[in-house]
Amino acid sequence: MARWVAFLRGVNVGGHGKLAMKPLCASMQAQGFTNATSYIQSGNLVFDHTSESANDVATALKTLIKAQADFAPETLVLPAQILAKILADCPFRTPDIDPKTLHFLLLAEPPTSPDLTKIETLRAPDEAFEITDHAAYLLAPSGIGRSKLMAASERLLGVPTTTRNLRTIEAVLSLSRA
Repeated sequence: MARWVAFLRGVNVGGHGKLAMKPLCASMQAQGFTNATSYIQSGNLVFDHTSESANDVATALKTLIKAQADFAPETLVLPAQILAKILADCPFRTPDIDPKTLHFLLLAEPPTSPDLTKIETLRAPDEAFEITDHAAYLLAPSGIGRSKLMAASERLLGVPTTTRNLRTIEAVLSLSRA
């Protein structure tokens, strides 16, 4: 049985995509997802599943959510060990970093032709940005809401993303190891 993490995009954000996590985890348990748990209410899930395919797990999860909540959020599913690699590979993580300023743009697939010129143009002087196969990392000390780069990041990367801050990534990874 494989250990998985799932990140649901746009769930319980700004009054949209309302989805209660506790009932979702109970429904997951009834549908073959085991040890299902969540971190906060913004669609961060950890569970075990017999499938070895992230796409199959994502499809099953989206189908379950659609049946329960009548909408199907974009769902990024990763093996827990890939999330560990994403965190370990973060170039901006230091002991004194404010976790609210370090953001992980989790990628649905490796970007094949990101617009690096435009990314550099939009990057503020105090920001740092790096792209890997599984994530793009944005250090935004002035805040993610002020970042012009963040606002355009998905379009410039050319692949679907969902974003979480350092604290959330660490917490989800910790849950996956429990």
